[in-house]
Amino acid sequence: MIALSLYQAQVVPASNARAAFRHSQTVQNQLVEVRNAILRTSWSGDARPGPSR
Repeated sequence: MIALSLYQAQVVPASNARAAFRHSQTVQNQLVEVRNAILRTSWSGDARPGPSR
C-alpha cells in the first residue's frame, strides 16, 4: 500500500506534467500555423488552405 501511495504521489504528477507540456506545445504549434495562414491570406488574397508559396 505504501509503494502504491508513493507511486501515486511521485510518478503520476510527473507524468501529468509531461502530458500537459506536450499538449501545450502542440496547441502552440497549431496556433502558429493558424497565424501564418491568416497572414498568408492577407498578403496573397488567396484563401485556399495549403503551404506558403
